[in-house]
Amino acid sequence: MSVISKYHFLQGFFNGLVLHTNQPSSDETFGGSLDNNVLTLRRPNAEHAIDLGAQINTDANIGRIAKQLIGAHASLTSDLRVQGVVWPSVPYFFKFPARHLPRDMLIKVSFDFDIDVPIWDIGATLSIYLFAFLDSKKHLQVRIDGTHLALTGLIGLEIAQKKIEAAMPQVLAQVDELLKPIVAGAGNIQFAHMYYMPGKGSRAIGAPPVNASHDLSVGLLVA
Repeated sequence: MSVISKYHFLQGFFNGLVLHTNQPSSDETFGGSLDNNVLTLRRPNAEHAIDLGAQINTDANIGRIAKQLIGAHASLTSDLRVQGVVWPSVPYFFKFPARHLPRDMLIKVSFDFDIDVPIWDIGATLSIYLFAFLDSKKHLQVRIDGTHLALTGLIGLEIAQKKIEAAMPQVLAQVDELLKPIVAGAGNIQFAHMYYMPGKGSRAIGAPPVNASHDLSVGLLVA
């Protein structure tokens, strides 16, 4: 039986606290609408859902990223957050506005860390944007689209940025590695449609509130 999921965004589209409710439906066709910050999805029983937060924010992946940051004299201070972001809201959108369609959504993987510079530490947040899509064979693919580094502090910012830029190839290599299980989990299945859901993609009746800034799921319908 399909499920009609309603996501009421309280702090912005795919941002912050979301009230989530599910109700059963006998209609096995996919449907979706957005009205007054409420996203409604009719999710067929044949849905293949992937909890990206659970796949990415693992102890092993946290350890991989933390190890690479050590080389930049930095220490990880948060988990790996996974969030959906519409293309025009991505920080580097204005550099490449035609890269994606305005309604396309990217996957933002972000984490916080401190960088050791003379006198004091610099706080930083690195956001890595991923683009998931169905290729010409209708198979799921995920690739790194771009990055954005935000630094906080009064002095030492240039030194900190150079340290992170030097470590960036190794960090991105680790991110690329952690994407492989996501694609492998979908196998060589051909999908007809792909969509995003805040949280874990739960189908349970009476689902609890979710934090869209920390977890994101992708739904896939078999072709």
